Amino acid sequence: DMPPPGGYGPIDYKRNLPRRGLSGYSMLALGIGTLIYGHWSMMKWNRERRRLQIEDFEARIALLPLLQAETDRR
Repeated sequence: DMPPPGGYGPIDYKRNLPRRGLSGYSMLALGIGTLIYGHWSMMKWNRERRRLQIEDFEARIALLPLLQAETDRR
C-alpha cells in the first residue's frame, strides 16, 4: 500500500469556530465610554447634592436669628 500519486490531501486540524461577540477594540471603547458616562453622571449628581447642601445652609442661616432669640428668651 503506497500513497496516491501526489500525496494525500491536507488534513484540516484547526478549530473552525465562528466569530462571536465584539472585538477587543470595540469592548475597550465600550468600557471607556461607560466609564466616561459614569464619571459625568457622578459629577452631575455631586453638583446637585452641593446645591441642595447650600440651600440647607442658607435656610439654617436664615433661621439662626429666630433660634437665637428663642434661646435668649429662656
